Amino acid sequence: MTTQSGVLKGRSALWRWSTWRQIVQVVFLAWALIASLRHLILADGSSIEASCPFGAVETAWSSLVGGTFLRHLAASNLLALTLVVLSALALGRIFCGWVCPIGTIQDALAGLMRRLAGREGGLPLRLPKKVDRPLRYLKYLVLGWVLWASVSAVVPPLAPFCPFRTLFELNLGSLLSLGVALTFAGLSLIVERFWCRYLCPLGALLVLFNRLSPLRPRVNAERCVACGRCEAACPAGIDPVKDGTDHPECVRCYACVESCRRPGAVGFGVRNIAGAYQAKQK
Repeated sequence: MTTQSGVLKGRSALWRWSTWRQIVQVVFLAWALIASLRHLILADGSSIEASCPFGAVETAWSSLVGGTFLRHLAASNLLALTLVVLSALALGRIFCGWVCPIGTIQDALAGLMRRLAGREGGLPLRLPKKVDRPLRYLKYLVLGWVLWASVSAVVPPLAPFCPFRTLFELNLGSLLSLGVALTFAGLSLIVERFWCRYLCPLGALLVLFNRLSPLRPRVNAERCVACGRCEAACPAGIDPVKDGTDHPECVRCYACVESCRRPGAVGFGVRNIAGAYQAKQK
């Protein structure tokens, strides 16, 4: 028989940020897998590449100057990027934390490693800040290289090295693609969201929106006791108290909001016209 406490616990679980986030992540991951298999097995529909928002960045020069798309890309890439940018204007990098299938796979691999290593295993690793911070600039170099290479490209420049294309097109027939898949999986097991933090060029493009978006987590300095729970829960390795919740690396997973046990210390904030915040608490 279900007890009253069990019912209350179930209801609270239903309204957790993590529950809804995982539901959204599974839905989009399933969609990506179905679309990939449909294209590969039935030869029906466009390649999964045609749904990647970063494809619009890769083909931007070719589309603007020549009026054509790079191979395997289409107008659907532009639509995908438009939707991502619109969501980012309101919510910041929520695409990275809730929608991107590669982010979902990384979360799953990190969760698997935690279970295998146990509480005392120390995995996935949290790199020291003196190592972590310089590495975060690598994704800007990747973005710059892609923009430069796309000027003379015929195929998307990132395609041979992109884990999204490699995994969802099941393109493991070459040593390069197999190396990309294994490297991605291995690094994701060792460092949580390694690709997102250090290499993803779409993430580099979206960092600006974290400071512009009106909806975001918010720390109430008067209520916060700096216990460190929110920092430990953050998959992006951010300390919301010290770094701020408008940090460019925040993927809007709201783990900080959910992990906080002090009422009113961390909430969901809405910026008003004057730039202040009105907190919508948990």
